[in-house]
Amino acid sequence: MLGVRDLSFAYRRGGEELFGGLSHDFREGAMTAVTGPSGRGKSTLLYVLGLMLTPSAGEVVLDGVAVSRQPDHQRSRVRAEAIGFVFQDAALDASRKVLDSVVEPALYAGWRPRAPSGGRGS
Repeated sequence: MLGVRDLSFAYRRGGEELFGGLSHDFREGAMTAVTGPSGRGKSTLLYVLGLMLTPSAGEVVLDGVAVSRQPDHQRSRVRAEAIGFVFQDAALDASRKVLDSVVEPALYAGWRPRAPSGGRGS
């Protein structure tokens, strides 16, 4: 399970704090909608949950383990193996199929592509 405990984030020291000490568990199989006006931190929250930004206070917790303050190489491994991340902005390559961008995190996690089942000859 992914969760946050007392989460706050600021882009610079003394800057506006986002999330106001948010604590929440994102339960497996449940859907969570993050909504709000432009510029209020929705994408920033996803980057913090995806371990690409470090909270200024609080912690991101995955399966009971605090992961957001681990060294970069460990956060990268956790992101590849347990989270997966499809970018919504300039990091998304417009020349690729959406499916390729969705499948890419599984490749980082070590999954190997296989031929689709069904089809001809089966």
